[in-house]
Amino acid sequence: MNNNDFELSVNELRDVVEPSFFKFKNTEKVEPLVGTIGQDRALEALEFGTGVEAAGYNIYGSGVIGTGKETTVMSFVDKLAEKQEVPKDWVYVNNFKDADRPISISLPAGTAKEFKKDIKEMIDGQSRKFRGRLRAKSMTNAGLKYLMSFKSAETMRFRICKTRQPRRVTESK
Repeated sequence: MNNNDFELSVNELRDVVEPSFFKFKNTEKVEPLVGTIGQDRALEALEFGTGVEAAGYNIYGSGVIGTGKETTVMSFVDKLAEKQEVPKDWVYVNNFKDADRPISISLPAGTAKEFKKDIKEMIDGQSRKFRGRLRAKSMTNAGLKYLMSFKSAETMRFRICKTRQPRRVTESK
């Protein structure tokens, strides 16, 4: 086989379709194509990969940039997600005993922002209360120690993870 067997002339690079070929006058009433065209093997791999329920398995897609890989995968995963339970929110709070190991708290879906707001209000309220007491009384060593410990609590950070939690995927038939 010779490489010249696959060469195309300039005229062969463009395909012309006569308008009479189509059974419509314009695209106004033509239904848009839905789904991924010509990627049956990729879709089968996605279906298989998302059906693996064991930890440590991932799906990898490769191909030419701009060919719709991300759109295809996101569309596929979004359809799966619609059938799944909404994952819990996860909040990480400061661990005063070991600052390098924050404490994770699992909350019902959609409640992490409210939790953050409630904690901030609690800290702000306690801070105002304590400052009012300090104005009314002279500062003692015990009061100073308490203020210092509260100040560290007031500055603690709450990090709300808004990442998608891995969803459990089940095969539907």
